[in-house]
Amino acid sequence: MLYDDGFIYIGYFHNGHENGKGWKIFPQLDVYEGDFKEGQEDGYGRLTRADGSWYEGVWERGQPEGIGTEVLSNGDKFTGNYNKGKKHGKGEMKYIDGSKYEGDYINDKENGRGAYTWASSKRYEGEWKDGKINGQGVFWDTDRTHFEGTFVNGLKHGKGRLTWYSYISLL
Repeated sequence: MLYDDGFIYIGYFHNGHENGKGWKIFPQLDVYEGDFKEGQEDGYGRLTRADGSWYEGVWERGQPEGIGTEVLSNGDKFTGNYNKGKKHGKGEMKYIDGSKYEGDYINDKENGRGAYTWASSKRYEGEWKDGKINGQGVFWDTDRTHFEGTFVNGLKHGKGRLTWYSYISLL
């Protein structure tokens, strides 16, 4: 069915609304394939966007809800929980450059406890707030040096313990 606003829907109807399995093509050429309930994406489905990005997983009332996987147009991949269309709860983001974040999200941002590993093997494990390293945590550098203490906006702050390793070998 072609709608006046440019949407195309192919699938089942119930009481005049999209319902059951179907396909919806949006005017900007995004395509949703999956379950519908009362005219909205609801159940399991996949949205493939015109820019090559996609989301596959659970939908509720037209938004990602629950467990899903999203691949962005640049290749970054998120797998985890969604709430009302936003990353929320436990999740893992794998970046195209080889770095990775595993931990808590609130409203699309890293919040709570999490670990970030850079492609260079540097690693931070600890507290996050609004997408930034904030609170108690441990940062390991590639030379095995590590700092344990408080961070504010990604920077060491206040008291902490810095430990470094010597590469002296005894014969």
